[in-house]
Amino acid sequence: MKRPDPIIDELHKVRENLGRRFGFDVRRIGEALQASQSKQGHRVVSRPARRISKKKAS
Repeated sequence: MKRPDPIIDELHKVRENLGRRFGFDVRRIGEALQASQSKQGHRVVSRPARRISKKKAS
């Protein structure tokens, strides 16, 4: 059995609260974090989304 980890537990709570607040819509969560980032003056969201390219059939 795993030992309890308070840091991981806190991360799960934050994730659940953000999800619930924005209807579990990833796009809305990202927009809110970016708005918070520009308002606070430091980076919250550090990487742009990447597109996954389709693999070519050999």
